[in-house]
Amino acid sequence: MSKTTIIVPKPKKPSVYRWFIFIALAFVYVWVFSGVPLEGN
Repeated sequence: MSKTTIIVPKPKKPSVYRWFIFIALAFVYVWVFSGVPLEGN
């Protein structure tokens, strides 16, 4: 079970994906806040 704790640094990669999604969401939020006409949705 101690070995499983060493694999903790492994989920560091998915963290990057989470950051990417967070940045994308923030960008969209600012876009909507800016008042950009979204004729798609």
